[in-house]
Amino acid sequence: MMSHKLSATVTQILNILNDGTLHTGIDIGDALGISCTAVWKVIKRLQKYNIDIQSQH
Repeated sequence: MMSHKLSATVTQILNILNDGTLHTGIDIGDALGISCTAVWKVIKRLQKYNIDIQSQH
């Protein structure tokens, strides 16, 4: 079985999303001191691992 170590940023984003409420990329980025583009890239990477992250357009 392959093991992947998650970065602190990825773990923080997962913790924020795990509360079950709606969050914008801007809000997450502001909370972590990163850009919303960085948040989007992490979310896209997580979705490739079949982690279900809902988005609204």
